[in-house]
Amino acid sequence: MNYDDLNPEVRKLVDAADAKAQGKPDPHEPQPYADEAEFQRDAERWLELIGFRRRTPQEIQRHHKGLWYVHLNRTKDNPILCDLVLIDSRGGPYEVRAIEIELKCEETQGRLSVEQNCLAQRNEVVVCWTLEQVQEAVGLWRLACRKEQP
Repeated sequence: MNYDDLNPEVRKLVDAADAKAQGKPDPHEPQPYADEAEFQRDAERWLELIGFRRRTPQEIQRHHKGLWYVHLNRTKDNPILCDLVLIDSRGGPYEVRAIEIELKCEETQGRLSVEQNCLAQRNEVVVCWTLEQVQEAVGLWRLACRKEQP
């Protein structure tokens, strides 16, 4: 029996053991992004796959069900909002729900601005290093939104 004949779950264990023996990270574990722009693009693509739309003048004019994301450019010049703001406005103007997500990568060494650090310490924003963490945060937020509905 060779490697290709192994069950995919067994292959993961073999890969993890090989990586550990060589002092490398497990290839099947989510790794932090090296480049924040790439992380941002992947997060936005995933959000669009699950029904969110980027809030732009063009998208606002199209028929849409009210799941939006706002990506702020040049956030270094605007430290009071995080990289992604997700908005669920399907319940009307008095039932809007939102979550802020700050994306971090190795490039920035995880540095938060003073303001972002204050928000993170008060659990007002979610800081994510991997796409899997973004997916988990959005899933938990959407679950909480459903629980709040009458």
